[in-house]
Amino acid sequence: MPQPPNILYLTWGEVPIKDGIYENQVLGQLLEIKRTEPGINFSLLAGIPIINRYTTIERAAYQAGIKKIEQQLGVEEIPFSTRWIGAMAKWFHAKRVHFPFFQLGQLRFLQRFIQQREIDVVHCRGYHAAYVALRTKDMYKLDFRMLFDTRGLFPEEGLLANYYARGSKDYANWKRVEQEILDQADAVVNVSQTFTEHIRSLTKNRVIHTVHTSTDLALFQPAQTAQRQSIRAEYGIAHHDRILIYVGSLGVDVSWHTLSNLVDAYRAFQQTYTHTKLFIVTRSPHAPIRTELEKTGLWDETILHAAHSRTETCKFLQAADYGALCYYTVVDEIEQLVGYTVIASKTGEYLATGLPMIVNRSVGAAAKMIDEHGIGCTYEVGNEWSIVEKLREIDGNYEVISQRCVEIAKQTFSAAKNAERYIGLYKSLHEGN
Repeated sequence: MPQPPNILYLTWGEVPIKDGIYENQVLGQLLEIKRTEPGINFSLLAGIPIINRYTTIERAAYQAGIKKIEQQLGVEEIPFSTRWIGAMAKWFHAKRVHFPFFQLGQLRFLQRFIQQREIDVVHCRGYHAAYVALRTKDMYKLDFRMLFDTRGLFPEEGLLANYYARGSKDYANWKRVEQEILDQADAVVNVSQTFTEHIRSLTKNRVIHTVHTSTDLALFQPAQTAQRQSIRAEYGIAHHDRILIYVGSLGVDVSWHTLSNLVDAYRAFQQTYTHTKLFIVTRSPHAPIRTELEKTGLWDETILHAAHSRTETCKFLQAADYGALCYYTVVDEIEQLVGYTVIASKTGEYLATGLPMIVNRSVGAAAKMIDEHGIGCTYEVGNEWSIVEKLREIDGNYEVISQRCVEIAKQTFSAAKNAERYIGLYKSLHEGN
């Protein structure tokens, strides 16, 4: 019987303190993998920029955050190590001048770390992790297998966030790095099927898979009737009110998700039902959101909160009837490409809680899923009214469609099923397949 593989899960350039995505998508998934296959030996190594808010301003929070991660992983005896990177956290989408700092002085360290632990597979979260692993493998002629977990279109995301310009040498450098990693990785994993389709168009590498983001299905699930009524009463929601909820960052001007797009979708939602409310759950600044909603006349029917835990997020979702994925208004081919690959982690949370979704079609992966399974409605920006008739259809069969949402979440976003997918990949790579 073959020995189980030794896996190094590598994150590089991220600051894993008070980061809900890191806690869920990294720590939560590793724990699920270890519970599913106890024989696999796991290590987590986080390369952390030495200059970040937790080393310069909130030092106590840094130590507490590291200790919390150690305790969480300690439940399944997963060793957690950190390594300082001589860079600033704000350089994550690095210009060419800053990019080498993410590898400077790291290759020899990483070579020793891998050899001492007899690592078979390095699971690289994102472009920085994959590049430093690839450089180490090449320089020291190591024989570990490398799994590149893309997570997002990093070069294009840097463009859209204005870290560098289109046509710049900085963008060209990231495209060079991307090509190198894609061509040389032993396997590539993407978070949506549309993402995988795009990656296949960039490389001759054909060991490319889709593993969606994971949702905690033990937490995110529909509330029982009495519990749901209690939650709604707590926030002043009447029995006959239909609630459209949005969870996540939200900007008045520039953002991945804009308030104006959410308002336009809500206006169409209003045309479907007699009594409605807009429920916004965001840690983005509330004052400008309230100001804009007052201008539009919607403030009196808006519930605005911030969620400080996943448990609280779930509670808010359980009070709602539909989930919104409003995104922003796409204006060019780069924005269209990034949107085409996006599925958004909130998609799994909405569906797991039984909420049909209203989705901007620019969010390509999510929109495709919603349309294919009939678990909501999609629209083009500027044609939000097209959802009214579809919403009426859904409302006439709401309980069945809500249950279908839950089933799709179980099939697609289950951390347990994703653990099985990753374990299969690890074993295949370890056995040389």
